[in-house]
Amino acid sequence: MPTLRDRKADIVPLMMHFLDQASLRYKRTVSAVGPKDIALIESHAWPGNVRELKNAATRFALGQGFGVERTYADEIGESSGGGHLSGRVAHFEKSVIQSCLERNDYKLKPTYVELGVSRKTLYDKIRKYNLGAIALDEDAGDKV
Repeated sequence: MPTLRDRKADIVPLMMHFLDQASLRYKRTVSAVGPKDIALIESHAWPGNVRELKNAATRFALGQGFGVERTYADEIGESSGGGHLSGRVAHFEKSVIQSCLERNDYKLKPTYVELGVSRKTLYDKIRKYNLGAIALDEDAGDKV
């Protein structure tokens, strides 16, 4: 049987079915599922497949939200699951570098000095996370 990742069209109808089941089981009125909720449901990788989807529906029916988040790994497709450590670390690293670049007006030298990494490492991270061609090394005049 194919995974939910491979059956994206089935995710929302299955979620609605499980929400109806949970609503009847727990005798609760389920709040409306909005467009943001649907986008979250569709974007999640569902590594636990149908079981994880059913548990998320139950949590939502009980008023606890879906219990899933979008991570950087999900966004760039590097991971099969939203809770993987590598995805969380990559998301954190990208946000730290991006905020440090902004704080230093996208000048590379003060950024790599503040982060405590070499210029090459910073260049590599900027490329890895696609942080753009606006960072400027004030010493060399290099653009990334």
